[in-house]
Amino acid sequence: LTVADCWKIIPYENMLVTAEVTAADLLAIVAEDAKQKDSDRTLWPFEVVAGDGGAPARLRHQGADVPADRRLTVALNAYDAQSGGRRLMKTREILAAPAANRRTSPIDTRSALIDGLLDRGVVG
Repeated sequence: LTVADCWKIIPYENMLVTAEVTAADLLAIVAEDAKQKDSDRTLWPFEVVAGDGGAPARLRHQGADVPADRRLTVALNAYDAQSGGRRLMKTREILAAPAANRRTSPIDTRSALIDGLLDRGVVG
């Protein structure tokens, strides 16, 4: 990948947001995203386990189920944190709660992608 490729992947300015959510909240966020047919979002390093009907039902990390009440710090882009163009209203609601301790960082997503690729060296 080149820097020009990174501009194609992330063509607009966007900042990173962090928030503290429960695993149950994160599962609700994933379930909301699963309804978006054109979504390219990922949930690393978790595995999402689908239940009956294919809806997200459980989260796993390193082969073990994540308890629903476990608090996790997650990062996502500011656009999605604000509702992703009104497509992610549940996500917005969860992240707006005081318990989420939502913070916007000074890190832009494109720079984070480029730095992450440089740190890894080889991808694939």
